[in-house]
Amino acid sequence: MLVHGVILKDKITVELFDSAGGLKALRIADMIVSTGRQAMALAVGTTRGTPGASWIALGSSIVANQGTRTRLLGERAAPGSGGGPGRLYGSFTRPTSSFYFRRQRTWQAGSASGSNAETGLFIQSTSNTGPLRNAGGMLNRGTFATIVKGASDTLRITHQVSFGTS
Repeated sequence: MLVHGVILKDKITVELFDSAGGLKALRIADMIVSTGRQAMALAVGTTRGTPGASWIALGSSIVANQGTRTRLLGERAAPGSGGGPGRLYGSFTRPTSSFYFRRQRTWQAGSASGSNAETGLFIQSTSNTGPLRNAGGMLNRGTFATIVKGASDTLRITHQVSFGTS
């Protein structure tokens, strides 16, 4: 029997820019979590149309990463939400004939100021309670050395997920 193995990989890039556009800080992180693997299995194994991972969140927790996490530990609230989840829709890139997709979001000057040390890519914009499809379905969580975003800084988060054989 011939067996083809597929490896799921991710790369999270966190970039902080000053008001003039100069790079102030760069962090690289990765961690596909168990709900992320379940979400991929649902996407491949169903005809119902599982939503794609589209929502990016920021958080401040410095607790080490674990593959069993289903949420960010210090997720920021969305502006004007009264404390609700701060997940923002990320722009989508998937070059033709490629085996990866990329979601990216930029927090402009005046938003997400303060300490940032974790990010996650989610299937839904809602909070993480209940079964996977109703939980926001975190695909990956990256922790990184804290980046302090000033009020005039810009922070860009890129989540890239690839499918390979090695």
